[in-house]
Amino acid sequence: MEEENIFDILVATDIHLGYAEKDGVRGEDSFVTFEEILEIAKEKNVDMILLGGDLFHDNKPSQRCLLKCISLLRRYCMGDKPVSFKFVSDQSANFKHCDFPNVNYEDPNLNISLPVFTIHGNHDDPSVNWHVSSMHLLSATGLVNYFGWHGNLQKLDITPLLMCKGSTKLALYGFGSIKDERLSRLLEKNKVQVYCHGESPDEWYNIMVLHQNHVIRGTSRNSFIPETLLPHCMDFIIWGHEHECIPVPQLNPAMDFYVLQPGSSVATSLSEGESMEKNVFHLQVKGKEIKVNPIPLKTVRPFVFETISLSDYDSLQPCTGKYNFGRSSLYKEVPLSKKVEDMVKEKIDSMILKSVSLRSGHGKQPTKPLIRLRLEYNHQEQMINPVRIGNFYMEEVANPSDMILQKKEVTRRDKKVKGEKEKLDEDALMQAAEQARELQDQLGEIRVETVIEQYFQGGGKMLNESGERQERELEVLSVRGLLESVTRYVDKQETESVAELIKYQINKTLEHLKEENTPGDEGAVNEELERFKLRRQKDKDKEERELASHLDANKKRKGPTSRGARNGGGNFDLDDPDVNNTTRRGVAGRSRARGRGARGRGTAERMEDDDDMEVTLTKNPAARGRGRARRRTAATATSRNSGSRDQTLNTYLSSSRSKIDWISDSDES
Repeated sequence: MEEENIFDILVATDIHLGYAEKDGVRGEDSFVTFEEILEIAKEKNVDMILLGGDLFHDNKPSQRCLLKCISLLRRYCMGDKPVSFKFVSDQSANFKHCDFPNVNYEDPNLNISLPVFTIHGNHDDPSVNWHVSSMHLLSATGLVNYFGWHGNLQKLDITPLLMCKGSTKLALYGFGSIKDERLSRLLEKNKVQVYCHGESPDEWYNIMVLHQNHVIRGTSRNSFIPETLLPHCMDFIIWGHEHECIPVPQLNPAMDFYVLQPGSSVATSLSEGESMEKNVFHLQVKGKEIKVNPIPLKTVRPFVFETISLSDYDSLQPCTGKYNFGRSSLYKEVPLSKKVEDMVKEKIDSMILKSVSLRSGHGKQPTKPLIRLRLEYNHQEQMINPVRIGNFYMEEVANPSDMILQKKEVTRRDKKVKGEKEKLDEDALMQAAEQARELQDQLGEIRVETVIEQYFQGGGKMLNESGERQERELEVLSVRGLLESVTRYVDKQETESVAELIKYQINKTLEHLKEENTPGDEGAVNEELERFKLRRQKDKDKEERELASHLDANKKRKGPTSRGARNGGGNFDLDDPDVNNTTRRGVAGRSRARGRGARGRGTAERMEDDDDMEVTLTKNPAARGRGRARRRTAATATSRNSGSRDQTLNTYLSSSRSKIDWISDSDES
């Protein structure tokens, strides 16, 4: 029969058992969907389940989470049904990291009818806790076959799990999650040895499962794994870690293999990629051919994501005056924030109505939807209170407290056209890099401050409205000050020098605006900022001396802040075999603790989810309160009118932080 030669495999990744389990509304979502996945496997009568990492959401799942997972696996994976494929590779080598180094369905003490093969992800990473993770615990119970673990991170040896069913031969390779920067370096340096089956390689169908970033994250070129670094002998790649489901396998013509990104089965962040339809995949392998069938999950909570740009609404733009004239001159105009709030409520109502169409009719599917409205505003007056709006929907949505994400719309300063976004000047970056390389050839070395100087003064040119090239400039900061702070960061490892520069320059600019009695409207502030910038440019040496003096005084006041001091007085090499993962994670943990302290002092911090799906800038509310208290104390000697003007200037300068090109953060996923 033809079925005797076909491998039937059910593929799922990023199940995240235990996510938000303390949430009274969403706490059961991950477990309900995991049970549906197991039910699909039984219904399709598959030979095995293949998981691509992050079965658990936490490295140390709660006892309740472990109990529910073990109970579900035992209920659906144990039984008398015989397993219809043979395991032909050396089990002691494939599972040498496990206490029981053998495939579970061949263990005489177990009765497994549905084998589960899994790698670990970054959430259930075994690099801490004596290199033991929840995957090791499940392996010890005999409920899963855990592969893809690498004890030596200096050189990786990848051996396949070899299985046969009739005439079909399957080679399964596993890459458990490794820090992307480290793995990319190992791949580039040819320190990853993949042992493709040497005997008749054309007869084996090669599948690789990995759990890494699929696209670049942040600024590092090594923050993801390019497909071109993977072995050429692969036929099919199953890519975990990315939560957006791409239901159609993508062919990489350069590597001649297909890549499938199954995505997650539960939404762990309120991003646009998470709002896509969730699927598991039924793979059928016969010889050197594969058939891929996506199966939509019916118990996933409905999730609607939409974006509104307020620059598209003329009626929601700020007016120049505070009052309407004519017949209504005696009445104050309705606040702009109230108009935005009314429009947002109407939008949320329509999103809730749309979520009804996402219901599958499954008896276990939750009915309260997830709602995320990304609100892009272009003026401070358009900001609203999302908590107050959320209180209206406590009984209608699953996430009333974080339905609305307010995000400042970044527009071109030199050409304020509605809806037109500012684009990165890639030509300027390439030109600055080229000039820096020329200097390196002449001087024998190159420094980061040289590249910055070339970008702003030499290669940093951009197009104006007329299409002519003009110098790129900073509005509040100075290039000389930026170079001084970066030099201190690199040479003296004064890690707070850049943040201190920003605070110093903004305070200095604010003091100047107060001294000049600048009116509070944006046009007057812009004009005075331009005059102040020209005056500073005439005496750059004085400005540099004042900044250096301020940074020296700040260093003495705060004490040592260098990276070496914070790490215990020394540097470490990521590739040093004497430095283990636990030590490095300990250092990172201390740095994060100080990061929270800095945020408490009112410093903006970039918060990034483990899944790199959403980026926000947050400030501690208490810190904002303390900041306001300090400003009120400083303003007690001024009149009531000047206090109002100072508050307007403070608001404008705070919003101008987002106008500084090199400080701006990335968009939300």
